[in-house]
Amino acid sequence: MEFNLVDAQEVTIYNPLLQDTDGNGTWDGDEDLDNDGLTNVQELIFPYALDNADTDGDGILDSNEDFDADGLTNIQELLINQAAGLEVYDPTVADTDGDTILDGDEDYDEDGLSNSEEIVLGTDPLIWDTDGDGLPDGYEVNVSLTDPLLTDSDENGVSDDLEDPDEDGLSNIDEYTHLTDPFNSDSDEDTLPDGFEVQLSLTDPNQVDTDHNGINDPDEDPDLDDLTNYQEFLLGTDPLSPTTLGTPSRLRSETMVQPASALADGETPITLTTIVRDSQGHFLPNRPVTWVTSNPNLVFSASSGMTDQAGVAQ
Repeated sequence: MEFNLVDAQEVTIYNPLLQDTDGNGTWDGDEDLDNDGLTNVQELIFPYALDNADTDGDGILDSNEDFDADGLTNIQELLINQAAGLEVYDPTVADTDGDTILDGDEDYDEDGLSNSEEIVLGTDPLIWDTDGDGLPDGYEVNVSLTDPLLTDSDENGVSDDLEDPDEDGLSNIDEYTHLTDPFNSDSDEDTLPDGFEVQLSLTDPNQVDTDHNGINDPDEDPDLDDLTNYQEFLLGTDPLSPTTLGTPSRLRSETMVQPASALADGETPITLTTIVRDSQGHFLPNRPVTWVTSNPNLVFSASSGMTDQAGVAQ
């Protein structure tokens, strides 16, 4: 949409024979005679006076009027067009593309925020990720609750896309990709954390029974090692490999007998036996065991050992 000052419009204010009547280096059409935020040429789009900042006298500058009542002010629509380098919206038509959605309610950059919401928040209605952190503006505002204008909202040195607020092993960008809840460590509430399902069991964190075989994901045993996915999660083992060892810190089954008093000279020392099993009672060989006492009179001949093939350490 191009406009120029025609002689009839120019003659009472400017010299129609000159491009720059006042010689200030700005063409007459690009001047803003009434200082209302609209150039003289832009005023011609609307029924506004070149020399009156508030043509209708309602206390609102012509630039801040919403001529077509679409939720965007005149100047906002013009600035969007200017940034896009093309006429995205016609400031005199409420629904420029005729899709029954007002221009202000459109989501031009498809980031989950309407054009009018972007204006209020200060985000760019033409760029889906204003701060460039990989998270769409709408996701940051409505889901991760981070600032769409800052890459590190809480200024903790970790960018918003890499934060893991629910500590489930998935970052915000992962949660966005997998459509999981960044504030719920178990989106489908099947007892398996979202990160475990995505990275280890390879089940769908949004479905309780991924393969629809009637067996819920935590009860599946894909590697046929007699441990369910949930048990593998508790043990820290690989649910897709029958031979992996778990994380020792997750094995907390101990049995200990402490003598009532110190042993006299010549008495036979008491042997403490530690048996390590998994959640199904299987003995676990080659596991490190450490003995610690708070009784200064109790002395161990060794403070650590390894379980044998029967899962026993002495």
